[in-house]
Amino acid sequence: MVQMLSAASQFTQGKRPDVWRRYFEIMLNGIRRRPDNLPLTTPGLSNETVEQVMGLARPTPAEE
Repeated sequence: MVQMLSAASQFTQGKRPDVWRRYFEIMLNGIRRRPDNLPLTTPGLSNETVEQVMGLARPTPAEE
């Protein structure tokens, strides 16, 4: 989220240095819990998958 806000500010190249605030509001509205929110249907990543995509997983003996 921080990178997205930073990119938005950099994209405007000083013409609208406050534009990040708009996107921050959009993000906050998107992550707020509301009574009409539907449950998520896509499962989250497992710890193992997160470690793999971040390059933290150690290879198993079969992979060495």
